[in-house]
Parts: sequence; C-alpha cells; structure tokens
Amino acid sequence: ELNNHWKRLVPALVFLLSQPSSGNSNASPFEIVAHRARIHLFPREGFLRSSDTLSLRSVSGDRGTLHLGLSSQYAVEKVITGGTEIQFKRTREGISVDASKFKRETEITVEFSGKTALNPELSRMTPERAILHDSEFLVRGGKVLESLALTIVVPQDWQAIGRGILQTTRKVGDSTEFVWVAKYPIPRVGWICAGPYRVASSFSDSIQFSLYLFQEDSSDAQRLLTLAKNVTEFYSKQFASYRFGSFTIVEVDDWLGGPAVLAAAIPSTILVKQVTLNTEDDFNKLDWILPHEIAHQWWSQTVYIKEEDVAFLSEGLCEYATRLYEEAVGRANPRADLKSHPLLHSLIVRARQGKEVPLNRRADLRALRTHYLKAAYAHHMLRQVVGDSALETIYRKFTTRYSLKDAGMKEFQSIAEEVSHKSLGWFFDQWITGTGLPRFRLYNVRAERAEGKWLVHGRVRSVGYDSYTAPLVIAVYAQGGVEKATVWIGHDSTNTVRNDLPFEIRIQSKPERVLLDPEGDVLKLQRMPERLSDLREPASGLMIVGTKRLADRLLQFARRDSAELERSGWSIRIKPDTVTTLADYRSERVFLYGTPSMNSVVAQLGRRFPVNCDDQKCLWNGKVYADSSLALTQIIENPFQEGSLLCWLVPLGDNAQPILRPLSASAVVARRGEILESWTWDAKDKELEVELETTTEE
Repeated sequence: ELNNHWKRLVPALVFLLSQPSSGNSNASPFEIVAHRARIHLFPREGFLRSSDTLSLRSVSGDRGTLHLGLSSQYAVEKVITGGTEIQFKRTREGISVDASKFKRETEITVEFSGKTALNPELSRMTPERAILHDSEFLVRGGKVLESLALTIVVPQDWQAIGRGILQTTRKVGDSTEFVWVAKYPIPRVGWICAGPYRVASSFSDSIQFSLYLFQEDSSDAQRLLTLAKNVTEFYSKQFASYRFGSFTIVEVDDWLGGPAVLAAAIPSTILVKQVTLNTEDDFNKLDWILPHEIAHQWWSQTVYIKEEDVAFLSEGLCEYATRLYEEAVGRANPRADLKSHPLLHSLIVRARQGKEVPLNRRADLRALRTHYLKAAYAHHMLRQVVGDSALETIYRKFTTRYSLKDAGMKEFQSIAEEVSHKSLGWFFDQWITGTGLPRFRLYNVRAERAEGKWLVHGRVRSVGYDSYTAPLVIAVYAQGGVEKATVWIGHDSTNTVRNDLPFEIRIQSKPERVLLDPEGDVLKLQRMPERLSDLREPASGLMIVGTKRLADRLLQFARRDSAELERSGWSIRIKPDTVTTLADYRSERVFLYGTPSMNSVVAQLGRRFPVNCDDQKCLWNGKVYADSSLALTQIIENPFQEGSLLCWLVPLGDNAQPILRPLSASAVVARRGEILESWTWDAKDKELEVELETTTEE
C-alpha cells in the first residue's frame, strides 16, 4: 500500500501564491481600476464565457493605443465602449484598441470565451469543481482595483465563491447565479472557486465569516470559524482594524500551487488545501496555519509589500504574528516555537554551507522554506532589541501609515527607528541584507562560594571573523532555581566592537550548569540532534536498496517512498547496493534499506548508527526490540559529507514495513505504520552549555 504521508506532510510553509491582477508588460495610457464581470462556467465541457466590463482611468497624456492582457486560448467576440462595438487587434498577449478618442475615465467591455487553460498549478475546471485564477476569467491591465463585482454562473447544485460580499443568489434555468461585490480597494483578485460545497457561516462585529468545505470532508466548521474570528479580532487590536466586510475560508484540491504550498491568501479569502483538514501531521494542520494566513489580510492585502521584501515583511511578519497570537491565548503552536522549529536544523546547515540568500531578495519562497523561519526569527530578535511595547507600536504604525500603499524595508526601518529612538541600520544589515549566522561560546566559567551565596563568572565571546551584535541571556541553573543576566556582544552604544565580554551572576543555591541563550531568542550556529523532521526540506536523495534477501520487497519500499518525496519536490535516485561507490555516499540525503544480511552497504555502515541492529533485533539503551512485525527508522549526520543526512530503514521481519515520515524524532519504532516508540539523540552543545564544577566546598 502506498504511503501518502509525504504528500500530506510536505514541509511547505504557507506561501502567498496569488499574483497581481495586472501583468500587462506593455506601456498603456490607461489602467483598469474596476471590473464588473459576468462569468459563466460550463464544467463538463471545460469551457467558460466571460463579459468583462472594465473601468479605465488615463495615466498618460498620450492616449494612443490601449493594450489589455488576455490569455491566448480565448476567442474575443466583442469589444464595446459607449454601447458601440469597436475594432481591436488580437495579439498573443491580449488585445489592442485605438484609445485616442477615449475620455480620461471610460468603460470598455470585452466579451470572450473558450476552453480554460490547463495550468497544473493555477487553474483547473472539472465536472466535480472549478478553481480559476483571475488570468482565466478577467482582462488584465490594472495595478490596484478600487472595486470589483463578479457574477458567477454555475450548475444549479453548485456554490460559487468570489471576492467581497455575496449579495444575491438566484436560479437561472438549470444554473445558479452568484453575485459577489467588493466595494473597497484590493491588490489582486486571485481565484474564484465553484463546486458542490457545504457552507457554514457566522457574524462577529459586522464581519461575516464563512467556511466552504467539500461535501466529503467532516471538519468541525464552527471550531474553525471561531478560531478565524478570534485571530481576526486579535490582529485588529494589535495592528489595525480588519478592513473587509467578510472573511471566507475555502477548501481547494491539493494540486493548487504545487507541493510546496498549503494555502494561499487573497483579499478577504483564504484558500486551504484539503490536506490541511485531514493530515496526521500537526505542523501542517489548518488549526496551526490559519493564523499565518489570516495575517496576510494585513500584509500584503492592506499594506502592499514590495516584492523584494516579501520574505521579511509578508511571510516572516505573518509567521511572527502567529507567535504573538499563540502567546496571547496560550496555545502551543508547533509553527510558532522558534527554538524547536522543525526547519531550524536545516537553516543552520544551510548557513554553515554558505547557501543562505538575503531576506531582501526576490525569490520563489517555495524553494526557500527556511526563509520563513529566518524571517520570523528576525522579527523576534528585533523584539529583543526594541522591547515588546515598541514592537507592537512599530507594527501598528507601519500598518496604518501604509494602508493601501506600497511599502518595503526602507519604510519599515524608518518607523522602527522612529518608535524605538534607536539607530537600527546595523540590525537590518546583519539580519536582512546579510547572510550567515553568528557563533557564540561560553568559556572560563567557574563558580565560587562567596558571602553565603554562589558567584558564577566567566566569559562569552563571538567566534570567527564576522562581528555580530546581539543581546545574549546567560542563565545559571541550580536546584533552587535559576538566575539570569544579559550581555550585549558586538557593537556597543559608542560603536565600539566588543566580541569578548565577562559576566558575573550571583545565585543562592549551588549552581549546576550555565546555558547561553536558554530560550533560543537569538538565531545562531549550534549543535542540534538530527531528526526525521529535517527531511521536510526537499533535496537530492539516493536510496540504496539491498539485493540479497527480500530484494523485491525492499525495492518496493524505496519506490513507495521515492514517489512520495518526489511529489513534495525531491529529486530521488534508487540504486542497488552492488553498484554503489564512495561518491554515492556523499549525496545530499542517503537512505539505506534493509538489514545487514539484506544490504551489503548496511553491513558496512550500520555500526555508525546509535541504535544497533542485526537481522533479527535492535538494541537501544539496554532494551531489545525483536518482534518480527516491527520496523525501525533512524537518521544521523552523514559521516561522508558534512551537512548531509544518512537514514536507515530496518524491517525486523519479512512482513515488517519501515516508515519514512518527517517526525520530530531521531529514531522511531513502528508496527504497521503506528509509532510505538521514538527517541531523539543527545546533542549537548559544549560551546553553549557548561556543567559546573565548583572550586570551593559548600
């Protein structure tokens, strides 16, 4: 049976896929400021007919030729203005008309029809349901729309979801007509959705909250609506009032946006994949990703974030807004825990290998999943620099001052410095435009009995040639409690660089250990245990399959796992153990299938793993696992390639089935897919943690 977990457990952090409704590259004397469109869908035929009335506004004194974008698969039937058909020229990119006699503000209607394009990541229409990107049903040529009205005609038993408020619904022959109106500026239309949905709704503070679910799914609609209302209310108080009159959550099929996407935010609407409603992985459940997606209604649906700053000011800020919400309500969201985040180890490895990309660079974030985490961490570190109250004020001022305007790092930094009364150029140079991570070290740490208490003193230094500035908390732990102190390493208030600083902390009880940055408030190089969750980030992988006993079954396991990994963006090769070379062992990710008697490579490399296994049993911490129905999966750093991972899948019997899932553990024992036990390797970082030996007897 195929293991579908990798499709469901794909490590995609939420990605804002929707593109602006503009997209016309040709210079034009007019821009579209509003659409009033009627879209008739014929799902069985994969056909649509659209009549799009555009409100145009002159942006140039030379009104010459008007260029409008329209997908090439459609036949343009009419172009009308002032009640009269006009001539037009059809091009591959759209249509062109003579606009020399147009008024400064005018309306033009374009009628077109045809088969919808087969875009595997943006649009599909089947007899079961439809999801269409605005490039399929609207003419393009605007930047920000001032209003929108969509009349969507679908089969009689279907629902249709557009933008804004659903104003009317009526039966028209064997069809149903839905009229959606948005009487406010929106940066993009995004998608319309249609199908036989189940609908739940409620009101809160004059906002209508609606949830559209596939009929076959049975999620708790009222719980999700309550969560959406609570998050929206919190953000409205923290940042700015929610500016739309409705909020809609729509379930969509898992193909949308490719495997690296879980959801997409468009004005007043969140599209969530079916996988988020039925996954067994907490990290990707709708409950945990919804706060991030709702935050997009502020960034980039209220403040229009510049493309090069999306990582920090859209995705990163939405990730950190999630943390602020979870802190306020006391929920333990696995996405909001920076210190134990499943992608932290991958981010550290990327930094060690010099593969980082600055946060202020245009990039497809679907291929840079650690960027979400680094950007969220940057917001958290800014909080450590300016303080909680100042950070809240910064977010509120940024949102209100640039509401319905373009904004980026320059504007955000200006407000951050204005509010905090601090020069923060060093911070943004260090974390946003720069790459790499700092490395810190405790040393010369000792404890002495002094005046009835204990005195712990030592030094902390920044290791390496690069200078980093950060507030570092040093914590001394004793049986009776903990005492902390903060030192600023790097540039001080006089701009003097101090990369080696002393510290001194007094504590009542006998101290046992000292820990640098105990809460993980500063993003830094550190030793971390390898976990199966490190496989959330796609990479190139090699699966080495045993050719001795049970060769066909091992190959079946590898093919099953490779298919799931490839669906989530991996590039996988499968090789028999008889033809592998040392170069193969140096692949980014190496997976070994079989026991020593099944796989000759395992016979060589198996002893490098913490859990010792032979053909019949595994041994860990004195406990023997010998049930033939069990299977073990464990992961370590690849000894042949720094930063690479080596994973071993061990069936302890002929019918055992090892599992490969991105779990937050270094090793798991499973029976028929059910996790029975799991462990995480001990990975104490000696540079950041010191066990104390006191120099004076108590």
